[in-house]
Amino acid sequence: MPPRIDQEKCITCGQCIFICGRDVFAWRAAENRISPTRPQLCADCFVCSNSCPEKAIRIHRVKVKPS
Repeated sequence: MPPRIDQEKCITCGQCIFICGRDVFAWRAAENRISPTRPQLCADCFVCSNSCPEKAIRIHRVKVKPS
């Protein structure tokens, strides 16, 4: 699932933009915030959430039911 940013915690440092190798995040100047603008490219690698100094990024995994 795509990453979600808690805007209350985010300090707009840009670490997620620079660390993400799949270009999931972008700076939205009009809103003065960072957003996952290409969430479909997320590989659930947790690099962004692990590198966020404020722990503002969460990766929501989908639970798969056993068949």
